[in-house]
Amino acid sequence: MFDDVSVVADLIRRTAAAEILPRFRNLAPNDVREKKPGDYVTIADERTEAVLTDALLSLAPDTLVVGEEAVASDKSVMDRLKGSTPVWVIDPVDGTGNFVHGRHSFGVILAYVVDGVVEAGWLYQPLTDTMITAKRGQGAWRDGVRLHVDSDRQASRTIGSIYGFAAPRGDDKPERNEALILKSGLFGSIENHQCGATEYIAIAEAKMHYSLHSRSLPWDHAAGVLIINEAGGTVRFLNGDAYDPRIGDRPILAASSEALFATIQGVLLR
Repeated sequence: MFDDVSVVADLIRRTAAAEILPRFRNLAPNDVREKKPGDYVTIADERTEAVLTDALLSLAPDTLVVGEEAVASDKSVMDRLKGSTPVWVIDPVDGTGNFVHGRHSFGVILAYVVDGVVEAGWLYQPLTDTMITAKRGQGAWRDGVRLHVDSDRQASRTIGSIYGFAAPRGDDKPERNEALILKSGLFGSIENHQCGATEYIAIAEAKMHYSLHSRSLPWDHAAGVLIINEAGGTVRFLNGDAYDPRIGDRPILAASSEALFATIQGVLLR
C-alpha cells in the first residue's frame, strides 16, 4: 500500500488546491467560528478533513480515520487509535489561527498509524508546495532528496520554537518554558510559528533545530515525529519516554540531536 507514498501526497495536494488555497485571505464571516476562545475552525478545515477522509477510506477501505475536527465533535473518535485497525490521522489545516489572519504559516498533516506505531507521515505547506514524506525505516524525503537534520549545530547557534509552562517546584509559580530557555543563555534565537507543520518541516530541512510543544495531540505531531526521526533527529516526550500517538497530553520535544535534546531537557526539568 505504501510502496509509493506519492499517491497520498498527490491526494493531499489536490485537496489543498481545491479546499484550502481558494479560501486563503478569502474567508467570509460565516466561514469561521471558534471551538473555544482563540481556537478557530474554518470551512477549509472542515471541507479538507471531509474530502481526505472519504478519499483515504476509498483508497484503503479496511482503515479508520481520526481527524481533528471529528474529535472536536465526538471525543470517542480518539479511541480508534487504541485498536489494531490501521488509522489515518488528519490535521486538515494546522495553524488555523494563522490561516484565519492571513499569515503564511499553515499546513496539512497526515499520518498512518498501525498498533500505536507511526508507519508513514506527510507534511505539506500549500503556499510553497512543500511536501515532505516518510515511511518508517526509509528516510524523510522532499522532491526525491533525502533530508537530514543539522545534528552538529552548537546549542548557542540553534533556532527553536518553544511553548507552554514548566512544572512548578514547591511554591514557585509556573514559569514559561520560553523564559527558562532564554534565561539559561545556552541557546540561540526562538521563532514560534504557531504551526507544528512549519516547525517540523524547518527542522527536517535543517533550518531550525528544536521544537517543544506542551501537548502531544496526534494530528499535530504523529507525522512530524516520524519525519524528524527518519531525518536523523530525536523526538520523545519531554520526560524522555518514547513517543506514543495514543497519548495526547504530554509535552513533546523534537531536537536535531540527542545532545541538544538532553541540554533542553536539563534546563526545563531542572
